[in-house]
Amino acid sequence: MGVFGAESRPVGKPATFLHSPVSVATPSKLLLLAGTPCSALLILSLHLGESSGYAQTAPVATGAAETAATPPATMPPEVVAILDRAYEAMGGRAAFEQLTSVSFKLQTVTDAGSLILEIASSNDGGFIVRRRSPEVGLAVELGTNGVIAWRWAPREFAFTLVPQSMVSLPPEIARSFDVLNGIRAAPFQSYDVHHKHPFEGTECDAITFFSRGEEHLEMFFDVGNGLPRGMHRYLHLANAPVESVTFAGWRQAGPLLVSTEREIMARKTITHISIPEIEINTLTVKDFSPPAVAVAAINAGPTP
Repeated sequence: MGVFGAESRPVGKPATFLHSPVSVATPSKLLLLAGTPCSALLILSLHLGESSGYAQTAPVATGAAETAATPPATMPPEVVAILDRAYEAMGGRAAFEQLTSVSFKLQTVTDAGSLILEIASSNDGGFIVRRRSPEVGLAVELGTNGVIAWRWAPREFAFTLVPQSMVSLPPEIARSFDVLNGIRAAPFQSYDVHHKHPFEGTECDAITFFSRGEEHLEMFFDVGNGLPRGMHRYLHLANAPVESVTFAGWRQAGPLLVSTEREIMARKTITHISIPEIEINTLTVKDFSPPAVAVAAINAGPTP
C-alpha cells in the first residue's frame, strides 16, 4: 500500500526530546518551530525544487557563551500551569515521548498557488518527502531508509542515489507537532500573563515571552479546553505583529490531538495550511524500502 497507506505495526525507538535541552535564540526561531509542519515544511519545499540535498529546519542553537551569559528567567508557576494544561489537552507529554513514526499529507495555499507535501519519518532513520503540484503531479521525491538515500526529479526522469547526509531529519520527529517544546526550553528573560484575553473571538490565557533581543512572542491558550489557539511575534517598536500563526481543526491522530488547519501571516502574505491525512506510530521498516530502481543503481556501482 506504500508509505502513506501503511499497515499498522509500530517501528523505531520512542522519541525522548521533551526533557532534552533545546536552545532557541529568539522568538522568530520559535515561530518556525511552533508553526511546523507549517513554516518548516514550506522552507523544506524550496530546497526540494532544484537541489539534490535537503536542508534541515531544526532551530539554530544559541552559542554556549551567549547562553551562559544570559541564563533564562525562572518560569513562573502560573505560566507552567497553562503550558502543562495545554500538553494534557494535546494528549500528554508521555504521548509525545512515545512517538516512533509519523506520516502526513500537507497542503499549502497562497496567492501564488498551492503545494502538496507528503512526509513520512521514523525514529529509526527512515524519511521520505514527496512534493506535488496539483497541476503537474509529483515534482520531486527524497527518501532514505537510514542507510540508502535516493532522489527522483522530473528533469532527470529517473531515481538517483545521493549521499545519506543529504536526506536526514533530527531524530525527534514528534517535535513537528509539539508547539510548546521550544518555548519550555528557550532562554526567555521574563514572562507576562493576561487572562480572558480575546483571540479570534475566543477567551484565552495569553502568555508573553520576552527575550533580551528586539522581539517578543505572545501565545494564546483557549480558556475552555486549554489548547493553543495562536501566536504573535512582535518587534518591540512595532504596534502590530510582524508574524502570526493560528491553530485550528484539532483532530485526534493516534495518541495526540493535532492541529490540522493553520494560517500563517507574515510580510503581508497569508499562507493557509491543511493536513487532511495523518497517521502516528503506524509505519513499518518496509515502508522505507528504496525503490527497485535505486536498488539496481546500488548494484551497478558504489553508493555516493
